[in-house]
Amino acid sequence: MHPNATCEIFQLILLAPLMMCRFAVNYVLRPVRKAQAKRRSQAVQLLLVPQPGPKRTRKLTFQRDASQIQSLFFNKLPAELRMTICEMILRSHGFQVWIYSPLSIPLTPHLRGEARCLHPSHMSFDLGSSYPDHICPRRVVLASYLFLPLSCRRMYVLSCALVLVAHTTSTNIGPRYSECIDLLYSSNTFKPNDVQSLLWLSTRLQPQRFHAIRVLEFDYYVKTLPGYANLDYGSSTYIRGSAEDWYFVWRVISSMRGLRHLHVELVIENWIERAWLTHEDELLQPVRKVVIPPRFDLVMPSRGCRQYDMRPSSCRLLPIEKRRLDYRSTV
Repeated sequence: MHPNATCEIFQLILLAPLMMCRFAVNYVLRPVRKAQAKRRSQAVQLLLVPQPGPKRTRKLTFQRDASQIQSLFFNKLPAELRMTICEMILRSHGFQVWIYSPLSIPLTPHLRGEARCLHPSHMSFDLGSSYPDHICPRRVVLASYLFLPLSCRRMYVLSCALVLVAHTTSTNIGPRYSECIDLLYSSNTFKPNDVQSLLWLSTRLQPQRFHAIRVLEFDYYVKTLPGYANLDYGSSTYIRGSAEDWYFVWRVISSMRGLRHLHVELVIENWIERAWLTHEDELLQPVRKVVIPPRFDLVMPSRGCRQYDMRPSSCRLLPIEKRRLDYRSTV
């Protein structure tokens, strides 16, 4: 026999057990591989086709509104007429924005928290008698309406006050309704509870929507004056070069390009009133840089405040008797 033929036969004899083992393994694993391929196919189908949610074991505590499906008739109207209808419905409301964080840090997008009254009578025991007419607003628990500007997808009208509820999941909402979102900002009054809520709006809103706000009203409760640290009662020592929220807040307000009406009411502690009156003109310097709104009313915090030239700003310095918000920050 030829040597090459002998080698080939010897190789076949050696490889025969391996080939038998491979055939046996494939035969045994064939059903397993078919099941794996079937599961992969089903997984792909689950990703592509929406699946019904699990059955609820009990009834909902609160009735759930269905998704807002676009009206076919409304869809057929011209764009100008649709915008007119939306403006008639959405304008002239007041949005109460109340952000509360015990650690003074931004909350989650859901802003789950409890609102509280920041009136000075709650801050110091000796100030309670100074505000006999103050009525503390009701507390707001689980204030889910606070994240209204994040999406503006679903709209509900409650007690003639428009409240927006953010809708972060995907729903079948027609694109026509999104064209009226800007009206929510340009046709309504925004009333932040405090400057922290205003600063939160400036960072969380999309820039074009933040600059679309035209009417802004809020109380500015000044706890400490810029540049003052560990002031004793009656002291008027002023430290220059400080970087407090006072300057930053007015810089944010001066950047709002769409602002047309601004109403701010200043409130200060009794123990810093003397320091305020001493450096009042200097403290109003950042206010003079708010030149965009044609109507700007600033209610002064004390009866001893004087009138100053606020040019180039259109700011009007009003006496404390003109106060009208009265800390009504919640409905």
